[in-house]
Amino acid sequence: MKIVLFLISSIMIGGITLNAYGESIDEMYDSALNYMNTQNFLQAIQEYSKILEINPNDETALMNRAFALTMIDDHEAGIKDLTKVLENDPNNLIALKGKAALLVQFECESYENCKPNEALELLDIALENNPNDEDLKMKRDFIFSKAESFNVLDTNEEYIVNIQFITRDQNGTLVSVIENGRISILPSRVLENYLDEKQEFGDTVEFKKEMIEIDGQDYMKWHIVTEHYNEDRFWRGTVSFEERVNTKSDEGYDIIFFKEVLRAIIPAEGYDEGYETLSILEFFKKI
Repeated sequence: MKIVLFLISSIMIGGITLNAYGESIDEMYDSALNYMNTQNFLQAIQEYSKILEINPNDETALMNRAFALTMIDDHEAGIKDLTKVLENDPNNLIALKGKAALLVQFECESYENCKPNEALELLDIALENNPNDEDLKMKRDFIFSKAESFNVLDTNEEYIVNIQFITRDQNGTLVSVIENGRISILPSRVLENYLDEKQEFGDTVEFKKEMIEIDGQDYMKWHIVTEHYNEDRFWRGTVSFEERVNTKSDEGYDIIFFKEVLRAIIPAEGYDEGYETLSILEFFKKI
């Protein structure tokens, strides 16, 4: 014997939407709010879920359920709800900030699965559209401090970097030509902005940014040549690009920190006074 079950999720009576239990949307919202106010988040989630059975795209229900889910430490489900809100309304800053705050709660597992870096990208894009939003900037700077760097070789060829140093002595005689060994980067718009700004640096003698093709794949390429005259003796074994961030804590205190966006390990070498070094950076990002 076949048993057929009919599930009636909602019906319309006189223009009022009712669920299978005869509750209106307004009644479900009132119940959910009461549960939220008494911190009964499980019941609130159930009420918002009933609303979403009727209207899966109800923005308020999705956002409120996401909040309730975070209160029971179900961050992944909360992210899913906020992601759906952003799919329908990409400019919803409350949902965007909320999703970023949840993403940064997770550990960075790999280049392909690094939720803190995903949060940084999310807020960087939002800042491009809302450059005067101070709260957004503060949250971006906080998440920037949590973002992870990766060996360029682990980025699945999404990034390619090469650094070369050509050094001549006081007489113009070639002393050495060395190239980088291991390079790590913080893949972000912060790094790209840092490279863009290099053309304004006083020691930059050549700057070129262009789209190129490598093996049928489009890349954005930065070609930056800088010149440095050594006034004193020094040793070099690493190259580091750092971004200075000025922000404020939630309590209003000024915070200043430096975050490496690129680090290259190169063969250690001593440079004498009067030596002149030409550095060539070629940085590729897959488009």
